[in-house]
Amino acid sequence: MASGARDSEEILAVGRYHTTRLVHASHKTTIYLAESAMGDTVVLKRCDSLQAERERATLMALKRADPDCTHVVRLVDFVPGDPTAANPNPLESLVLEAASTSLEAWLLACHYRPSWVDVLHVGDSVGRALEWLHAQGLCHTDMKPSNVLCAGGGRSWKLCDFAGAAKEGARSQEGTIEYCAPEQAQVLLAHEPLLASYDADIWAYSKMLYEMAAGSPNALISQEASTSISDARALEALAQLKDPVVVESKLRFPVLRSVLALSVRVKSRHSTPHL
Repeated sequence: MASGARDSEEILAVGRYHTTRLVHASHKTTIYLAESAMGDTVVLKRCDSLQAERERATLMALKRADPDCTHVVRLVDFVPGDPTAANPNPLESLVLEAASTSLEAWLLACHYRPSWVDVLHVGDSVGRALEWLHAQGLCHTDMKPSNVLCAGGGRSWKLCDFAGAAKEGARSQEGTIEYCAPEQAQVLLAHEPLLASYDADIWAYSKMLYEMAAGSPNALISQEASTSISDARALEALAQLKDPVVVESKLRFPVLRSVLALSVRVKSRHSTPHL
């Protein structure tokens, strides 16, 4: 939960829903657990109307493609902003299905020591979800453990947070630095426009699995490089993974160089967006 969260102690009435607990707050988004008038538990994602309308359109399109929402979080309802509010861009609320936990919370709870059976299960479930999303012509652009939710009593994992979802090659928002693909890190360091990429999603997914297997978050770069993402150290450490010459002092596991180089070569030989 972010510090300085607004409305942290206040119960909000939003349409037919009332909040019960603040889950996360940032300068762009506030997320609550809430209850409907019928007593159903849901998630309220409150954000400005531009972001809300964009994500709503994406979730509705994905729901039309798969009404069961097997791989992505289900959009349950939508609460528009108050048109009489003085703010020209009022907060609107996406009402989403509630999940039991996120991959991030689950990994922290088990101290990043999941069993190999769990690693394989999560990898298969998340991989299928990402493959399905790519088959719909969309890149997620911000794959990370907090954007993977447990559903179906732990039987499956779903993707969430489609605020930045885009078609491959479209202008993309900057995602989370720790899960930035090497080629995108190079683009950011060069201050060039960032483009959505299936490969970048696959890199982030693969890094999540490696962290689960390694037993440590942010396992590819050194602690020194990852302590601050406000400067270029983390980006430089990630960007060099695409180069033939790697400064090994910046890598926590230098032996990965050959593995990562091989994965980049394998990826580049395939034009299909699927995993």
